[in-house]
Amino acid sequence: MTSRAASRHVILWGLDLKDALSTIRGEHHIVRRCRLWPRFKKTGGQIAFSTRNGSHCRFDYCELRLYTDQEVFDLYGETWDVAYGACIRGMGSGPDGTLMTHVVIERCLFVGGPTRNDYHKPNMEHIETVPDVGDSRVPIYWRILYCYGDNLPTKQTIIDDKGDTVEIGHCTFYSSSGRGAVQCRNGSNCHYYGITGNCNVRLMRGPNNIAHDLELGAGYKCQLMAGQTPWNEYINKSPQAFRCGFGNVRGGCKIIVGEQFGTKYDQPALYCWIEGDVPDGGITYKLHRRTTVSPQVTRFTPVTPVVLTAADVGPHAPWKGVSPFMDEL
Repeated sequence: MTSRAASRHVILWGLDLKDALSTIRGEHHIVRRCRLWPRFKKTGGQIAFSTRNGSHCRFDYCELRLYTDQEVFDLYGETWDVAYGACIRGMGSGPDGTLMTHVVIERCLFVGGPTRNDYHKPNMEHIETVPDVGDSRVPIYWRILYCYGDNLPTKQTIIDDKGDTVEIGHCTFYSSSGRGAVQCRNGSNCHYYGITGNCNVRLMRGPNNIAHDLELGAGYKCQLMAGQTPWNEYINKSPQAFRCGFGNVRGGCKIIVGEQFGTKYDQPALYCWIEGDVPDGGITYKLHRRTTVSPQVTRFTPVTPVVLTAADVGPHAPWKGVSPFMDEL
């Protein structure tokens, strides 16, 4: 399915888009109670739904599914090589030249995924907000709300958020690998809250990337990252966290300030903060400068997390309405 930039009010309802590649452009579209499942390719791109050049579109009550390693072997007798993809991916390059803004992804069920021992074999997530660091300086106003995933095998990212001004709220994810993550990688002014389950939450770049009221299990981490490059240098490397923070983190997880993924992460997490409750795993300090810790909450409004189950989301879930776009709040 491909829509043009001039299209308006297209509704896709109840479709099984397995092995399909779709691009949505224009305004005020709805993709509801569908299954989005990108095809398998050993190399190259494999994206179920690309969003481009438009605004105010919804994906709700859908199943976002990725092939597992076992499915790839059983169905195709193959393994992945260097590849990339997602169920939903914001696209800003190419002939359209602009990103889709004001997207709401809500009440979606996350299923499957490759194990990804190697980051690029394949580099696939359920959602990637924008594809490239060059697209990270423009606010996109996406909201990802009330989503759930269980037994997610990835050892990398579940949601790879590289966008500016993105909200992720009240999502429950269980990573079976012990390493799956919700990651704020390149943008600023991103707001995460009410994330529960067994996954990591990772903040980079900034300023003003915030994650609060999280309830995560033992063995998982809330990471304020050191970087390969300074926060204000926009190149294709992982930037340091700058003026980012965690608040009211609970459960058996731990907070790590200045986390490093190797010796090339030599730029310290800078002017970061921790407020309110601290998890049972405490705080571990690595490469950082001028971090502040306070039991008082001053930088965010606390919320009570909504812990979801599979019955609350996806194509067969009961209707519980939809949330407004960010410019309607």
